[in-house]
Amino acid sequence: MFKNTLRLNNSVESFPVFQIFIVLYLVFLLGLSFFHIFDNPSLRPLNSSYWLKEAEKQLSEGNESRALSIVQYVAARCGPVSPTRLNIAELLIELNRPEQALVELKFVFETDDELRKTAVYLAKSILGVNGGLALIDKNKPSSLSAYLLLAIDQKWIEEAKTVWNMGTTVSKNFFDQEISKKYVNFLISANELQEAKRVWNSLMNSDAMVWNGDFEESFQNWGFGWKFHPRSSFMKIKQDEQMAFSKKNSLSIEFIGIDPNHDHVLVEQLIVLEPKKYYHLSGAVRFEDIVSSSGIVLDVYDQNNDQILGSTVPVSNSKKWRVVETTLRTPKTVGTSYLRIRWKESPEWEIPLYGKAWIDKVQLEEIVPENKESSPEDEDSGDEQQEGDDPFENDSQENPEGSSSS
Repeated sequence: MFKNTLRLNNSVESFPVFQIFIVLYLVFLLGLSFFHIFDNPSLRPLNSSYWLKEAEKQLSEGNESRALSIVQYVAARCGPVSPTRLNIAELLIELNRPEQALVELKFVFETDDELRKTAVYLAKSILGVNGGLALIDKNKPSSLSAYLLLAIDQKWIEEAKTVWNMGTTVSKNFFDQEISKKYVNFLISANELQEAKRVWNSLMNSDAMVWNGDFEESFQNWGFGWKFHPRSSFMKIKQDEQMAFSKKNSLSIEFIGIDPNHDHVLVEQLIVLEPKKYYHLSGAVRFEDIVSSSGIVLDVYDQNNDQILGSTVPVSNSKKWRVVETTLRTPKTVGTSYLRIRWKESPEWEIPLYGKAWIDKVQLEEIVPENKESSPEDEDSGDEQQEGDDPFENDSQENPEGSSSS
């Protein structure tokens, strides 16, 4: 009797547990059956992709009011998701809501490096060729820097100039060194030499035609700085603090078996010349253990027209500082020009060259020559001026190739 009663009680207690398990299992199976219903995107209000597609559909069917309502609904809830915000901007443009679209495009421009260019092009489609500038936050250096880099990449010269001026109006050193370097080199590659030189002078606190002609500053192998050609095991070029003609430093060149029977451009610097002008080129040179029938010259070379506009005499045998100089005249059209320090090939065969040379106080200045019979405004000097040519066709000079003095 007692055993039967115990068995009955156990069955009663376990039955509700089993019944609950069966009910939950059936609910689970039912849920699986209706999963596609619960997964309907229309029942998920934060599904931005679905709703924006729905807006596109409504727009294509001519229901602009309904499409705008959907777009504004998504814009208010989608959060900081750049691709979605860009899609919203595109729809707002189609819905003729440019001001609202620009708000979305500004967000994309500021937050997404990959979509920044697309945002700018969309802004241009709204406001015209310079419309991308409307996306810049002038109070954020990062915003100006981002647009400047994009303008350089896309070769938008005028927009790059505008953004540069926006920043440098606040501070001369508003942009960091790498961006400044890219901007100057970009202007040079675009043949905007006057503007590039103006920016360079501002960055370097200099207004000289030749930058670092006294070699007191560290070398800058970019922009309008001295460039070394080439990096060779047959020569060593460096700044020398132990030897100087003026101030404290000079340029030292050590020759280690270089072939003197060929021309060698040792260093060069991009310069800006004006057409139909006269210039005076000068520098100081000194040598040690060098014997040659040729030597080092300073010259001005027009790269575009492949011509030397003026050159000093070759010098190599002076153990004391010696000033070399010449006067040159630019033609009606001046191409990209360089001031070069060059070893001029020897007129006769010579053995490899060893020894040292120092150069200092390299200067190029515009002048108004005295007693000239003709003005560069009236005639052209388009013919190439070789070393030894008279830069003034009707003037006599004792040393037509330039002069030097100890």
